[in-house]
Amino acid sequence: MSAESNVGLRKKRREGILLTIGSAIFVALGVLGHYVFGGRMVTLVGIPFFGSCMLIGIFQTVKPGRGLPNWLAIVCCLVMGAAGVMIIVFHAQELEVFQWYRRHWEMPVGIAMTVFFGGGGILLLVREFRRRSTRKRD
Repeated sequence: MSAESNVGLRKKRREGILLTIGSAIFVALGVLGHYVFGGRMVTLVGIPFFGSCMLIGIFQTVKPGRGLPNWLAIVCCLVMGAAGVMIIVFHAQELEVFQWYRRHWEMPVGIAMTVFFGGGGILLLVREFRRRSTRKRD
């Protein structure tokens, strides 16, 4: 391996470690918010979103430079999209997702998460099914 390749792999591993640590902190804050502050809405939204980020970070740390496997990308995108749907549902039921912040920005954030992550997960899923069906025909 060349020196440039080693530097690139170290950078990817470092990014994976930082993503894992940052996501783990937010997952822990979500659990803490549930048990200490009674913020169940933040827990239901934060743990799936940041848990998915943590899975990506762990994979990137363990296998830097290989890219995500399709199944992991699909699962993480769909879980993040589901978190966006939960934000929309909570907002529609007039439940405050983030009680300490009084502005109503939950709906635009929920829609963006649902469209980008949920839509991306569905597109990845369709692409994977098409790729597998063409392999079976060959």
